[in-house]
Amino acid sequence: MVASNSGTLEVTIHNLGSAPVSDALLQIGQGVFASESQLHPIPSIEAPLDLTPRSVTLTLPYKPGPSAGPITVRILPAPGTDQITASNDAVIVSTLVGPHGTP
Repeated sequence: MVASNSGTLEVTIHNLGSAPVSDALLQIGQGVFASESQLHPIPSIEAPLDLTPRSVTLTLPYKPGPSAGPITVRILPAPGTDQITASNDAVIVSTLVGPHGTP
């Protein structure tokens, strides 16, 4: 989930795999191609081997650029990380929602 509130961006990251997440980065960029982006470390997330969801939520400072267009939020796994698919690693958000699901 990606939400915005008073100059911050809240991003919830889930581990859906069978291995812990470590040394990954969160990339946040303005626009579809995120030409200007910020990188933030993602804390380690245990693997959900007992089928109990595992996630972390990052609250980051965020000020939209002058275009105020969509933002791209992307997870950059550590080099050498095996994944079945990378399709869960990025989202383009055109309308940010507030902390209670309101635009």
